[in-house]
Amino acid sequence: MAQLIDGRSLAAAIRRALPLRIAKLPRRPGLSVMLVGHDPASELYVKLKGKAAQTAGIRFTLERFSQSVNQHELLGRLQAWNTDPEVDAMLIQLPLPRHLREQPIIEQLVPEKDVDGFHPINTARFLSGQRSDPPGLVEGILRLIAATGVPLGALTATIVARSSVFTDCLEHALRLHGAFPRTVPPNDTHRTATLEADVVVIAAGRPKLLVGDDLKPGAIVIDVGINALPDGSIVGDVDRQSVERVASWLTPVPGGVGPMTIAMLLENVVRIAERNEVL
Repeated sequence: MAQLIDGRSLAAAIRRALPLRIAKLPRRPGLSVMLVGHDPASELYVKLKGKAAQTAGIRFTLERFSQSVNQHELLGRLQAWNTDPEVDAMLIQLPLPRHLREQPIIEQLVPEKDVDGFHPINTARFLSGQRSDPPGLVEGILRLIAATGVPLGALTATIVARSSVFTDCLEHALRLHGAFPRTVPPNDTHRTATLEADVVVIAAGRPKLLVGDDLKPGAIVIDVGINALPDGSIVGDVDRQSVERVASWLTPVPGGVGPMTIAMLLENVVRIAERNEVL
């Protein structure tokens, strides 16, 4: 029976350490978040981020835009944040409405204020070894794996996902820890790769896609998926009931990757503020 990796406890420990670091700064770090439209999931995520930021002592600013906002207006607002010394870190809550082009908007952020770490310049720096900090989501996954006490060295890892930016950074981070990763798309062929893996990270956006029969006995499974079912319940990309019988460790949904992602977001805000004081 798999042991659950308690993301809530790990995240709470990270968040408890932040006020002490913030107290050493000359001012409270500032996080500005852009929210477009009224997507229920995005509304929830931003609410959780805002509450956690304020609890930690981070100044949180949320700017809302209507569903029909145009590209030019968003780019102009981001440019104002880029030059505002009170804004240490910035976040655009995705997804954006279809009429907006996400990539040019993300690229409008100055890399130094990109709190998620997925700006093209920041990912390029990480992949080339010029930047030691991985994107927050990737670092959160690494810390969840580390919490098992199982060294990554020489382990095989399979990532089931489609986002090349995310998978490239996670593969690189896993290699730095001595693992042998590969990425497969979330389709009927992923089972061959997951059956051979000591570690499986799945971010497919498909509820209960990964089942126990897809796994090598004793595998560590990190479930990044968050999916709402018609009955209102929240599940991951893993069929928890069957996977628990095969895996050795599993992140629950909710309570696994989600809390860690928010904790890493807050830690990155403080890191950016600390770097600004050194410069």
